[in-house]
Amino acid sequence: MNKLLSILCGLLLATPALAELTAPIGSELRSQGVAADSTQFGVRLGATKVKQISRATGTYGAYIDRAVADNLLLGGTLDYWSKATGSLGRSEAEVSDIALGLDAKFVFTNTRTAFRPYALAGASVHRFTIKEVQGQSDNKVNRLDSKYRDNAGKFGLDYGAGVMYRVQTAMDLVGELRYRPIMDPGVDLGQVALSGGLAYSL
Repeated sequence: MNKLLSILCGLLLATPALAELTAPIGSELRSQGVAADSTQFGVRLGATKVKQISRATGTYGAYIDRAVADNLLLGGTLDYWSKATGSLGRSEAEVSDIALGLDAKFVFTNTRTAFRPYALAGASVHRFTIKEVQGQSDNKVNRLDSKYRDNAGKFGLDYGAGVMYRVQTAMDLVGELRYRPIMDPGVDLGQVALSGGLAYSL
């Protein structure tokens, strides 16, 4: 994870040079780029590392952003992951999370340029489910399921950074690193998600 953070920091520091290198592309696309009142829809795949779960799990989601200014996007996200945890007591359990969020993205260059690094912040609502996959009925699984179900609907926070790159007039490649702590200390399932995907201008 430290390597990933280093890569993102390096990309942000290299923004001026990369913006200059992509200036010809940006100039060609500027008149057809993301206007300040445009909307983008995106899909993504990635990996999420969750507290209390030893290995990362696959995740996928969708999002929609609207450019409200030359350097600002506002949008919503929907993400899902599911992971078998291995043994809990006498049972094997599966944990899943559906997260619905709202966030703001500050673009360091301009929404119309080809190369667009950004930082993001927002809030999300998580719905955790823990269910028994196999084994005998286990009170530990039932207690965990009840604990996280009772906390469904409470907010988490979203922080992160990413890069968008225009490959066609209406299509971007997007890479993002997102940290999602859960505000309730009784729900120890904070997450770090690394994802990549495509965004299309509507």
